Amino acid sequence: MENMGKTKVFLNGVYEGSTIETKRLVDTVRHTRRSGQFAKDMSVSYQPWRDAVHISTTAGRVCRPLLIVNDGTCVYETVKDVGKMSFNQMLENGIIEYLDCEEEDTMFVSFFVKDLTKKHSHCEISNAQMYGLCSATIPFSDRNPGTRNTYQNAMAKQATGVNASNYQTRMDTTTHILQYGQKPIVSTRLANEYGVHELPTGINAIVAIMSFTYNQEDSIIVNQSALDRGFARADTYKTLRDSLSGKDDALFKRPSKKKRVGKYNMLEEDGLLRPGVRIKAGDCVIGKESKEEDNSQLSRVDGTVDDVLMYQERNGDRAVKVKVRQTRIPVIGDKFSSRHGQKGTIGLLVQQEDLPWTIDGIVPDIIINPHAIPSRMTVGHLVECLTGKVGAIRGTFEDASPFNGRKVGDVMKELKEAGFSSKGNETLYSGTTGEQIKAEIFMGPTFYQRLKHNVEDKIHARSRGKRNALTNQPNGGRKSEGGLRIGEMEKDAFNSHGVPFVINERMCVSSDAYKMKIEGKDVVVPYASKLLWQELASMGIRTKIKLKQ
Repeated sequence: MENMGKTKVFLNGVYEGSTIETKRLVDTVRHTRRSGQFAKDMSVSYQPWRDAVHISTTAGRVCRPLLIVNDGTCVYETVKDVGKMSFNQMLENGIIEYLDCEEEDTMFVSFFVKDLTKKHSHCEISNAQMYGLCSATIPFSDRNPGTRNTYQNAMAKQATGVNASNYQTRMDTTTHILQYGQKPIVSTRLANEYGVHELPTGINAIVAIMSFTYNQEDSIIVNQSALDRGFARADTYKTLRDSLSGKDDALFKRPSKKKRVGKYNMLEEDGLLRPGVRIKAGDCVIGKESKEEDNSQLSRVDGTVDDVLMYQERNGDRAVKVKVRQTRIPVIGDKFSSRHGQKGTIGLLVQQEDLPWTIDGIVPDIIINPHAIPSRMTVGHLVECLTGKVGAIRGTFEDASPFNGRKVGDVMKELKEAGFSSKGNETLYSGTTGEQIKAEIFMGPTFYQRLKHNVEDKIHARSRGKRNALTNQPNGGRKSEGGLRIGEMEKDAFNSHGVPFVINERMCVSSDAYKMKIEGKDVVVPYASKLLWQELASMGIRTKIKLKQ
């Protein structure tokens, strides 16, 4: 069809023709979609800036449901028995419809039903539906900057909890399980609909926001007595695997004494450990021997053997899995976070008797620094604490849904009626001197997540150890008990600082110092240099070294 100044029509990006009845085309397609004759996720939009109608039916477009508005009124308000309809029936009766981002760009959507005008084409079913799964769990997220909500989205996935109800029978590579998880006092309606708190991912901790000795920056101070009572205690499960594939003469057995390379005290004759046995790093976990050598697998961690499984792989080879359990009591360096992007690591553990206390004898589980709040503007964190206090007093779960949750004014009023400060402040007394602390301290229950980042998995130090067979330099990486590499950029930093002795120490003395004779003198050079000269010599290139007198 020739295009004579008419509106172009595209189907899935392919030009199909032109029309002079643009509005009729769009209205017809939209009507047939709303009546259920076309697919519910079909998209049709007229884009006047391009003078084109775009119809899309392809997969992969994100569509979301909205209430249809006619002449300033939601269609659902005009339909009888709408409450008895299913979601699909509402779609077929033109009460709600799915829009993709292309069609939504040409619509005027209201946040609330009360704000509707005759200009509006749609209204949000609930304005919290703009959130994904992680965002939907953030209490009072409308009171935080977007960046902080984004941080929490990432950290919600790192929170230690109960990832599956059958974790005791699973053999995952690594699993972190929180032992005494709690359902949050303050939660959102969507989080409850999704059921995310059926398997808890944190604890309702009593949190005080105050400067106290060593909680600088984002570090937090934790009550040692709370840890002794089980606060934030977790178990980590690690699975080790081995199979006999690739070697015909290999067997699972306790290796003969001549071939042993590790500690074999706990190993039984079949080369396996009994569940319940405590092991240490360096102990043999799976005994495996071939004619040539001991191929046993050694443990890199201290822990308890939780489960041992011998099975057959798909290719018929015998294989073994050993699950090791470690109890992880929080220590200095472990990471925690509230649900507002306020992350921090433990900087100090303090006994309960040395921590500040209220007149009722309540002692905080966690103390965070006040400087974490103003620049980040996480007001949601403060409002959660205030609302959590009301929930704890009344014994109720509180609604913290964004836009539609509890009003701060009501929460403050209820706190005052219960005999507390309406602002959430408490008068605290010093645990060490017994004197009243002059400043009022903001304190109350806040849901804290223990994240999977434990210092035990990251701590890395080396004095002497394995070296590379070729270059004689220390090997690298925490896994192989190696060192921290000084790379090209670190070398440049040393040069720019003008520290020749530090460079010599890192690149030679602590690395691969080698004594060799040059012109009859003993000279210390990096072993890698000597190796380079030998390799050049092997290619027929002579290297001449001049010594400074």
